[in-house]
Amino acid sequence: MKDSKWKGEWLIWKRLLWQYTVQVNRIIPTLHISTTCAPFEIPWHSWAVVTSSKHSVGYKGMLLATKVLATTAVDLFNESNILILMKKEFDTSRNCYVYQSGIPKDGKPPKRKK
Repeated sequence: MKDSKWKGEWLIWKRLLWQYTVQVNRIIPTLHISTTCAPFEIPWHSWAVVTSSKHSVGYKGMLLATKVLATTAVDLFNESNILILMKKEFDTSRNCYVYQSGIPKDGKPPKRKK
């Protein structure tokens, strides 16, 4: 398989993830971290990621992510001024943004075919 195919697939997923993240973080504050748990530019829904996750690279990446999340939570609990600053930043970044769903209010879920 050509590298350009995987780069194209990555860009599509990145764009979709970005759109989803933009919608969510307009409603609630979010924090994002990324760690390396598999080699760069491999397709994420493949055996290569599963194998990497069971390898030391995967364990190290997941352990780093848990440490970052845990220490961030401890910092937020211990230093309330950080939460106050985060709330101010979030409120000013929203600029009176009101979320509007792309689904119509009278929209109904699709019917399931039997």
